[in-house]
Amino acid sequence: MIAFICLLIPPLVHVYLRERILGRHETVYVSARNYGFSVLALNGAMMLLLFYVFQSEGELLFKLNHHNGFACKYILLSMTLVVAEPFLERFCREKVVLNVRRGSGFAECRYVRGLAGVYALILFLLNFIRIFDNNFWVDEAFTVNLVQRSLPEIITTTAADVHPPLYYLFVKAGYVVFGNQGWMFHLVSLIPCAVILVFSLTVIWKKFGKEAAVIMITLAGLSVNAVNYNVEVRMYSWAALFVLLSFYELYGILSEGRNKNYILFGVYSLAAAYTHYYALISVAFFYLVILLQASRKRLDLKKVLITCAVTIIGYLPWFFILLKTFVTSIDTFWLQGIPGFKESINYVFSDQLNLVAWGLLFGGFLIVVLYESGILQIRKREDGKIAVSAAFDRIAFSDMLVWSLAGILSVVGTIVVGIGVSKLIRPFFLVRYLYPVSVVAWMVLGGMMSRLKGRKIYTVLLIAYMLLMSAPAYRDTYIRQKQMNDLLQVTLAATEGQIAADDVILADHKHIGWHIAPYYYPGITSHAISLYEFPELEKGITYWLFIRISDGVPEMGPVYEEIERQGFSCELIMENGNLGTHAVNIYRIR
Repeated sequence: MIAFICLLIPPLVHVYLRERILGRHETVYVSARNYGFSVLALNGAMMLLLFYVFQSEGELLFKLNHHNGFACKYILLSMTLVVAEPFLERFCREKVVLNVRRGSGFAECRYVRGLAGVYALILFLLNFIRIFDNNFWVDEAFTVNLVQRSLPEIITTTAADVHPPLYYLFVKAGYVVFGNQGWMFHLVSLIPCAVILVFSLTVIWKKFGKEAAVIMITLAGLSVNAVNYNVEVRMYSWAALFVLLSFYELYGILSEGRNKNYILFGVYSLAAAYTHYYALISVAFFYLVILLQASRKRLDLKKVLITCAVTIIGYLPWFFILLKTFVTSIDTFWLQGIPGFKESINYVFSDQLNLVAWGLLFGGFLIVVLYESGILQIRKREDGKIAVSAAFDRIAFSDMLVWSLAGILSVVGTIVVGIGVSKLIRPFFLVRYLYPVSVVAWMVLGGMMSRLKGRKIYTVLLIAYMLLMSAPAYRDTYIRQKQMNDLLQVTLAATEGQIAADDVILADHKHIGWHIAPYYYPGITSHAISLYEFPELEKGITYWLFIRISDGVPEMGPVYEEIERQGFSCELIMENGNLGTHAVNIYRIR
């Protein structure tokens, strides 16, 4: 309760003071819109001040609700901003003269888009500052080790793995140009984020309106999942980009049906399929939709069949590899649990929507469906009253409605296929595999908002809600990863110049022994071992023992005894260090 007072009352005071100090008398609708903007801007400024100026850490809502002193400071600082801003604005209006030449609506549009561009740039920079990180978890370490091999080796290795090769070819190109640089690996994954932000500001803005564009910008730049995958050295951001572009070209096919739409749709969907197998499943539902529309004579059957045939032929070389990998992975794939449908659908929006938010989104989507199908009709009568009527005699499916339903089908269908295959055969599904299709849900949400009456205020409230949920999560992620990267540098410095080329690294965790240690100590032989079956050591070789301590420090007494029995001594070199997101103790055995 205290948190809502701190977050929502100062913006209300801000709107009141602006109207009084600036001498404005706004309508209820305009005041409500201004209040939404104030909630967004004021609390956003407060979080930036707390994090970058006052170095405040921790979850904001928890601190407001459970620390009265912090809540008092928060509301006093926000009230100071609330009072100062209207007076500053009045001073600028009275003392500063600004001449702007405006055209008929064009300048206003450019002004709004300019603000959106600044907003997108800020979100991009928040992601960009995180690329200067050299701390990789096991899958990322697998990527950076793989792309240092030759192209034939990359294709052969990933053919035996559970992912197609296109992403690795992108990273390989970056490696050839820039070399083995930690920031380069992250930058390759950030490129799709930049493309989506620009795509939102241009194409989505023009086709679906500014509301849809700003919603996409917010979710692609700051949602929890986007923050994770925008710089993670894996294929998810690229798969998301190709799925989004395929979904957009699907709209072009439904609404215009030009040859260009069919060609680009095939290219982007093939790229998605060659990037991630679950992206293949997601775009497959788009093909199902155009086939259904062609059977209803809503699309050119010849063009649809040619597109489907060319896509199948284009993926056929890798399809047989997919089948072989699938068969060989049935008995060896490491997954055990199967996520449920509720967990999966919540993941699409980064688990940030509560029951009320889901209810509002579903209600809004239902209204759009009824309106687009012609069932719901809303018009303004001559006497000024709003007339709402329902008609079931002529139900129509507009291009926008079919496209939105195709997006929902893709999201739900991907989840159902993932869960279904996992239940029928064996677990093959993780919720993170849904990130590529998440962008489709975001696009459907933006399109829905753009069709609602009062869409501006709804969009402002939605963005304010997402920022209030996402900004603290971003801050926590940034702090945590920076601290881990700093500790990584200390850990590497502790062993720098000490591990020789003919030394051997032993790690009690397979991820460290197989992929992580080979990246941080290239050329050094490394093995994954069990502390309970300690291997026989060879005389004349110096060994380095990396002990993972995430679940507590293992009992080292028996290990010391075994090492001494073999005639070696064990020395602790680094305690509570970090290597590839794993907390480790490092010992030297000689």
